[in-house]
Amino acid sequence: RKYKEALPELEQAISLNPDEAFLHISLGRAYLHLDQQEKAMQSFDRAVKLAPGPPVWNDVSYFLSVKKVQLEKAQQYAESAVTAIATKLRNVELSTLTREELGDVDRIAAYWDTLGWVHFQNGNLDLAEKYIEAAWSLAQHSEVGEHLGQIFEKRGKKEEATRMYALATLADRLVPEARESLDRMVGKEKSESYVTQATKSFSELRT
Repeated sequence: RKYKEALPELEQAISLNPDEAFLHISLGRAYLHLDQQEKAMQSFDRAVKLAPGPPVWNDVSYFLSVKKVQLEKAQQYAESAVTAIATKLRNVELSTLTREELGDVDRIAAYWDTLGWVHFQNGNLDLAEKYIEAAWSLAQHSEVGEHLGQIFEKRGKKEEATRMYALATLADRLVPEARESLDRMVGKEKSESYVTQATKSFSELRT
């Protein structure tokens, strides 16, 4: 419902700012959630044409992967985003590290997560785990931890999945799915004890 209500506002915003790529991405995302795939792809294609580059490629890829739509194109965009940032970081030196380069380190973690999630949706758990585990090691974001938990759960590793869901509830950029997944695994009455147990492990991980 919220996406349907957002359409007129997004369309009006685009009429005022037709060259703002991320408005087109938001519109495409809304269309995806309303099962209007053709319109969604038109909006995403417009965004890519306006601002071809890692941020746009990554966002389009992620939204496509979440809805399991155009996964081949999603993989191409995600791989392009990862390659572009990896190339930028290849010659980075700690002695001359800039704020932008430090931001690229955070961005590549997000792009690894996106690429890993595309592989997950394609059923390739080995590559999914490789990328998402790397993303989690580099930047402990809640959504990344929740994704890693889903991979473990898909593999039948319930204990590891539960641990990851608990860690994800403590991570940066908290997403509600982390706690929801933990509650689903162990029940709401036991969730808090798992979070308490995970607190020390999370502190050591960040250290």
